[in-house]
Amino acid sequence: MAIDIQIKYITNSKGERFFTQRWIPSQPKALITLVHGFGDHSGRYAHVINHYAGQGYAVSAYDLRGHGLSDGRRGDCENFEQHVFDLHSFVWETAHEVRDGTPVVVVGMGVGAVIAMHYAATYPRAISGIVAVSPTLQPNIKTKAWQRWLGNKVGNMIPRLPVEFTFSPADLTRDAQAIEAYLEDPHVFQRLTMRAYRSFKEKIEYVMPLAFRLRHPLMIVQAKEDRISSTDASERFFSEVIQDNKKLVLLNGAFHEPFNDMACDEAFDAIDDWLNQVIVDKYHATGVTGKGWNLK
Repeated sequence: MAIDIQIKYITNSKGERFFTQRWIPSQPKALITLVHGFGDHSGRYAHVINHYAGQGYAVSAYDLRGHGLSDGRRGDCENFEQHVFDLHSFVWETAHEVRDGTPVVVVGMGVGAVIAMHYAATYPRAISGIVAVSPTLQPNIKTKAWQRWLGNKVGNMIPRLPVEFTFSPADLTRDAQAIEAYLEDPHVFQRLTMRAYRSFKEKIEYVMPLAFRLRHPLMIVQAKEDRISSTDASERFFSEVIQDNKKLVLLNGAFHEPFNDMACDEAFDAIDDWLNQVIVDKYHATGVTGKGWNLK
């Protein structure tokens, strides 16, 4: 199977560069776009890209602004909506390179899942489904009291003041090799600027009402022993999604990053089955055509 592999920077209208990876076969079953979380980068998910590219999917991934190899101050954004529009722009550009009508599925991890949900609510015609992996609907990590006090005092005057979110890499995964790789990775970090933190906090508080607005097929893959994101919040969000085309998978014993955890194969199996049944089979059975990535 021939695959067009593109690893390059793309530049938006403001001259900001984003590091991107795209693996596009000639006849893709669907287009999967990966969205990593805060403090992370797409390079940590090469095995996920390889897994789905090897199954005949077009796969795309990019580093969020202020992350990885993309432009921007580390952990900074003017507001959360920038991340939503960045995702929309990336999906729109990538979808032009696959055949018309190919379904688009966003796989978001941690905060990336929250970005995907806001994106789906903002641009409902742009995608065909969402896979939310350990979505950060309610963070378990808290800022220190002195940081909250300082932020309230000078946050407006110093919007790029860094806020630390310190956690152990052992909270991400049970896999010793993955922990070691995280510790040696120069592109991961554990901080946000004050304005990014405030904007993210506002969007987290608003994410629960999105359960009533989402009309896309939704799968939530939640690590049961997640120390970063609340498992209870994921279950509560799932129960409040009013459409029937939804599925919740709870991974026993898994930590925050199932793709980098010993539960990786279990996560892959669950997502593979869901993609085939809900996205691919439906697409081929109905012969749907048309550009699901419409800008409106």
